[in-house]
Amino acid sequence: MRRKHRTNRHSIDYIIKILLIFLLPVVLLDSIISIYVIHSMRSQTVQTLQDTTSLYISQIDTAHISINKYLIRRLTESDDFKTVLETDNKLELLHTFEKVHRDVDTFMESFEEGYQIFIYNKENQRFLRPTAVYQDLTAKEAEELDAALISYMNHHNALPSYSDSWEILKLKSDIYFFKIFHSGDNFVGCFISAKNIVKPLKQVDLGKDGFVALASPEGHLLTQTDKLKTQQLSFPKGDADSDVPLVSVQGSYLIISGALTMGSFHPLIILNKMQAYEQVIVIQFILAGAVLLVAIILFSSMLYMQQKVLRPIKAFSENLSRFDDSTEIMDFKDTQLLELEQANLQFKNLMRQIKKLKIDIYEKELEKQKTFTSYLQLQIRPHFFLNCLNTIYSMAQTQLYEEIMEMSMITSNYFRYIFQNPQDFVLLQEEVKHIEDYMKIQKLRYGDGFDYRIYTEKGTEHVRILPILIQTFIENSVKHAATSDEPIVVKTEIHWSGAAENPHKNIQIQITDTGSGFPEDVLYDLNHAQSLEPVNGHRIGITNAIKRLKLFYEKDTAAITFSNLPQGGACVTILLPANI
Repeated sequence: MRRKHRTNRHSIDYIIKILLIFLLPVVLLDSIISIYVIHSMRSQTVQTLQDTTSLYISQIDTAHISINKYLIRRLTESDDFKTVLETDNKLELLHTFEKVHRDVDTFMESFEEGYQIFIYNKENQRFLRPTAVYQDLTAKEAEELDAALISYMNHHNALPSYSDSWEILKLKSDIYFFKIFHSGDNFVGCFISAKNIVKPLKQVDLGKDGFVALASPEGHLLTQTDKLKTQQLSFPKGDADSDVPLVSVQGSYLIISGALTMGSFHPLIILNKMQAYEQVIVIQFILAGAVLLVAIILFSSMLYMQQKVLRPIKAFSENLSRFDDSTEIMDFKDTQLLELEQANLQFKNLMRQIKKLKIDIYEKELEKQKTFTSYLQLQIRPHFFLNCLNTIYSMAQTQLYEEIMEMSMITSNYFRYIFQNPQDFVLLQEEVKHIEDYMKIQKLRYGDGFDYRIYTEKGTEHVRILPILIQTFIENSVKHAATSDEPIVVKTEIHWSGAAENPHKNIQIQITDTGSGFPEDVLYDLNHAQSLEPVNGHRIGITNAIKRLKLFYEKDTAAITFSNLPQGGACVTILLPANI
């Protein structure tokens, strides 16, 4: 008798009860997390206010330092400022004042609104304001402020000319912070009102009962004195040298205070604790409800994902597992999802591109190997080796033993470099040593009919370049020494070449000679990227060198130009990146 396979079936009610049982520890965990979050958010709230105060203090200090430097420079270096204060010519005064006005406006564009610059000459009692008109001052208030500043400058002959600290000016209309510098009878200064200097802090949301106040370095309240007295709050004194704003609790209020480096005032942020933390309480309830909602959504999502997503993905994965490099591109079907069908199409396109890329890389590697083989074949020239041996033999016949030893050592170093250097790139100092050996050999062969010069700028010796690259073009110059009646001089100069903002980005290698130069048709072909036709085994080296530059350097990072010098001779200039 066939047994029936029984599966456990449960009602929805049973599943909900099991889910609730699992949710109990989740709710407990949520409560613990909520407590931790509340504590963390309170700390973050205080930290945010501390950071805001520190940033505000830093901005004010930076602004005051910049303004101080500007005032000192204009007082000591600007002829326009001096002319405006001292000239008796009205036309010159109007013209120069307009220049001073534009200069000041340009400088003040980077600062908060409210900073006002003024200039004053004590001898002729000339007081001018080159900044924009006071938009937040009445005529009476401006007159009171001007009179107070003029009086201060007239009665403070001994004030330090170049101290950094700003000072406090208390008037009936407002509190002002100012700084004045003087040179002789000429004064230049800047001020800002208390209500303008605290504008950035007022943009912070401090709640209904929160406000911003200022206190002097000695602890005397400058603004909001009525509110502070009403709430029975006092100025908290901390470490004046500390960079971290002080946090204190007075009753139901939090007070964050800091100190400016310039020492002119202390900003105070006062806010109600309950208003500061009310968002934390709301978040606590949101977290509790969110846990229950998320649990329900997750349970429903699991069922949906199992039926509609996971099974199709599993089928898609099984199709992928049957793919390997040797198989043809397969068409995956029965995924039941539009996204997976689109992934199927993209995968097929990707596989086609990969196969095409493999073919391209393989073909490029073959071309690279072919060019490298040609390059090696080009270097192994039996006639050059035989010429070296013949030269040594001739020296032996004439008993030039020192020259024989020198020729043997140089020739040995030359061929060792060629046969033992399979690298794609070598240090420039090694390549320079090699071409120096090559030209020493030519010097020993041709005597006074050949000479050479090599110059290498300091630091370039550590740049990596293609081996035998420079020698290829030097050989082209040396071959004229055997047929020319005049001595041939080959110069090789290596310099840094880069923009001022990015020095040492490239190196420039320039090879010149005093021979007959390039034929016009050859020069045209070389500068128009046309391959040269080999003639009696020549021109192969230059063609291969150009190909190697294209193969081993990224596009537009290396360049080569050919020209003839006005006084006669060929010139080859190679520009290579210095970061290989």
